[in-house]
Amino acid sequence: LVLSYSMPLIASLIGRRILNEKSREIYGVLVAFLGYIAYSYNLMKGFTLYGTVLSFINAFAWAYYSVLYRKLRTFDVFVLNSSVFLICSLFSLAVLPLYQPIIKAGADDNVFADVIWFATIGGAIQFLSWNRVLSIWSASKATVLSYIVPILTFIIQCFSNKESPSLLQVIGIALITIGVILTFRNELKNHSNSSLSDESISL
Repeated sequence: LVLSYSMPLIASLIGRRILNEKSREIYGVLVAFLGYIAYSYNLMKGFTLYGTVLSFINAFAWAYYSVLYRKLRTFDVFVLNSSVFLICSLFSLAVLPLYQPIIKAGADDNVFADVIWFATIGGAIQFLSWNRVLSIWSASKATVLSYIVPILTFIIQCFSNKESPSLLQVIGIALITIGVILTFRNELKNHSNSSLSDESISL
């Protein structure tokens, strides 16, 4: 899980190399990633070698795809997504034998239904939605938004569970929030200046 969330940091580094994106955005992403490590520290157990490798490949693949889409966003969206979807499907089939023990352990029909959903309509919606985000923001800004998920999860858990969060979780969420703000600080600054200008004109 932690390795999967290294995707924004990897995307920032690749984006800086391929797209010449602003290097200062990397610092915000790095702060957010360190915050996520702190937030999920208690989950860092039970690693397996192939699980670790697959998680890193997943993070790298999404990061590279995000940068690739920014680079080739003038290309036909259908062709680009179909190609990526095909490559991902072939890779999934290649590593399928690794999941045989899990399948034999008793995966029910709901699991297979979920897999089929994410492999077809769900996956297509995910790609198209992600493309929309990437068409608006740089790879660093788009990918760092994935850290909103643990923030929302943290808020929901605070209200739904009657357990107080640990100090490390609070520190982690604070760092994630700071990292996201640092990454989007130019947009926030421009929005603030625009609001002040509108108020001045109205006066």
